[in-house]
Amino acid sequence: MTFSALRKAVAEQQADRHEYFLDLYRLDRHTVPADAFEHIDDEDLYPSNRYFPITLYYDPDRITERKRQKLFRDISLQPLHRGRILRMRALQPDRLGRVSISLGPRFERLFLARGYVTDVEGRTTVDRGRLDTFKVVERNFATLRANAHLWARMLSDQGEAMFGKHLVEEHKRLAVPILGKRRRNERPIPLIRHADLFLGSEGPTYHDFLLAHSTTPREAFAESGRSEAQEFLFGNLGREPIEQLEFELANAQVIWGGRRRVRAENRAAASAAVVVWFSQAVAAQRRISWDSEIRRKWPVEQAALRSEAKLHPNVIGVHKIPAKGRARTLQQQIEWEINQIIGRTEKDTWNEFIGKISRDERILAALHGSIVDLPAADIHELIESKEYLVIIAHWIGTLKRTGTQVFDENIARWLRLGWKSIKSSKILYGQFPKTTWLRLIASAGKYCLTPAVRAGALPRCRIEGFSKPFTVTYEWVTMNTLDHPTACSWEGEVLALRGPMLCFPADKLLYWKQKASIIVRLKGFWARAK
Repeated sequence: MTFSALRKAVAEQQADRHEYFLDLYRLDRHTVPADAFEHIDDEDLYPSNRYFPITLYYDPDRITERKRQKLFRDISLQPLHRGRILRMRALQPDRLGRVSISLGPRFERLFLARGYVTDVEGRTTVDRGRLDTFKVVERNFATLRANAHLWARMLSDQGEAMFGKHLVEEHKRLAVPILGKRRRNERPIPLIRHADLFLGSEGPTYHDFLLAHSTTPREAFAESGRSEAQEFLFGNLGREPIEQLEFELANAQVIWGGRRRVRAENRAAASAAVVVWFSQAVAAQRRISWDSEIRRKWPVEQAALRSEAKLHPNVIGVHKIPAKGRARTLQQQIEWEINQIIGRTEKDTWNEFIGKISRDERILAALHGSIVDLPAADIHELIESKEYLVIIAHWIGTLKRTGTQVFDENIARWLRLGWKSIKSSKILYGQFPKTTWLRLIASAGKYCLTPAVRAGALPRCRIEGFSKPFTVTYEWVTMNTLDHPTACSWEGEVLALRGPMLCFPADKLLYWKQKASIIVRLKGFWARAK
């Protein structure tokens, strides 16, 4: 095709797209400018919009190269997909527990049964959306319990030094406000914001109330908390996280403070800082667990489908939308959960109930293994909102826990794009020494954004100067390497790093010492009433 013919074809596609949105919104074509629909809003990008790109996911172990070509051709010719933008992506079944691809549980069932599925199939459920069909929800709950177990061990280790508590039952009581329940089936203890910390409140305090999933000290202290969650968090490398945790707590001032010989009180203050910091990681994961569940609630999914049906009478991938009375918007579902948790008694009066989760909270939770739903709908939003920082956090956390990661073009792109934001982040920059960051950034190449070549398509982000993926390894600091707790060097084609297991930000030690002093004055993790 000549350049002139290509330009004509693009113009025809843009004109066709313009006519589509005019008809969708019933607008007068004589008064609407040609560029009115250049930037599509979220609601316009419902899957029923024919400019929404459909993704065909396939299991590369079950669908061979020859089968892929036929599968792609057959899917593209189906009535639901004909004339649509269709792209194909490999997906390993075990990744369903590590990534969030669809809010519908039938997506997972169809993929596991057939070895392939498009992201517009299975959008309604057949059994009212049982939550145990969502692997992301299961994974986040298991991750929360595993990290709550680690934090409970921290409290057991440092409870006497910080609060004068030395019995296991006393340590369990200390854990209650952060974990959210005293016993199973009890009413959850609200999380509130106090002194820039998430703390528990027995109320009424007239604080803002933060919605979150809850667990109990018994679950956290139990050895069963170290089941499969410990394996997918730390890998099966024979490395013992509890022993490493105790070692890093005992040497926190040396590892993150950069001083070999310190007074006993400085060592105690550094250990307390790590305990308080990790309490906030657990609190963030409580909120992420709640968020990943509520967005997949059956009523919320049905309300979203009904909203889509208002714009698109034929909702793609949906056989039947239930009656309106059974559907709730996200806000209505949140209000329903508030009434279930708090009740409507006069004594439980709160200023405001907060469901929105900040980017810093999502970064903190992702560092420690949570699967975070990114609100960005496309590459533009991902860049504009800087949500790619959450992707970077998950990569770093996995590296530190399991000991290995692949530095590919995807992570190189986000590192190069987000370098300025990383340097200003109060969580991310302290994960590595400056020399390590510079080595990673130098390996990332130069970031470029190529404009879209056809209407409805997204610009392409690519890296110039990125040669090929390489392996990054991570060795935990030990007593033998305590004099030099961090290291970064090339070993052949492998970048070998050394550092602590915990994702404590080394450049924020003083800040968290100050926060720990607040907790010590409060004699625990309960907020004062206003």
